[in-house]
Order: sequence, then C-alpha cells, then structure tokens
Amino acid sequence: IQSMSQLDATYGKDLSRTMITNHALQIVYAPREQQDANDYSEMLGYTTVRKDSFTRGREFSRSESEERRALLLPQELKAIGFDKEIFFYEGIPHPVMCDKIKYFKDNYFTQRLLPAVKVQPLEVKV
Repeated sequence: IQSMSQLDATYGKDLSRTMITNHALQIVYAPREQQDANDYSEMLGYTTVRKDSFTRGREFSRSESEERRALLLPQELKAIGFDKEIFFYEGIPHPVMCDKIKYFKDNYFTQRLLPAVKVQPLEVKV
C-alpha cells in the first residue's frame, strides 16, 4: 500500500489497523501524507534526551534535565529520503533504520535475475 488512507478507504479504519498489526514485518518509507507521518512517528515511540541549559548573570550556572522526545518527529520522517527505510519486525524490540536495497545496483541480486520471458503475441480475429 502507498498510504494508510488507501487501506482505510477500502476496508475501514478498524479493519485496516487490524490487518497492519497482524503482519510480522512492516516497512516504512518516507511518507508523503502528514497523517501517515504522525502515525509512524507514534509507532516509532519515544526516547529520553538530556538537555543542558546555561545561565549567565552575576554567576554562571549550568543545569541538566531530561525530557521525552519522539524517536523521529513527523517532519524528520518525511525527510528520510528515497534511500532509507525503517522496518519493524516482530522478533526485534525496536525499529531499525537502514539503507534501501536497490536490486538493480546490487551484484548479488543482478546475478540472480532471469532473462525476460518471451511471450508470443496473440492473434485476435474480429
């Protein structure tokens, strides 16, 4: 599917969510629709980041705090580009970002390509 809205339009929101969650592997490419980017960002989850802040006045002070942040914000997901993908796999407890494999540029896959099948043209009598 190209976007979740395609699946929602065909099967309805509840059934489409059930179908998606029943797959052991989900691959996410850079989304075009904002709603998809929001959904994927939510699926990726959150992390804790440390923030340092500095204050200058009469005295210099430094403080450190922790805050929750999305692993990837929706706008960051939309910007991952054509060469990256993220996948969720049932046996792996966290999402994985990786480079997309382009079979036509990878020697391992191009060696396995079979020649195109020759199909005889059909003769249609009108």
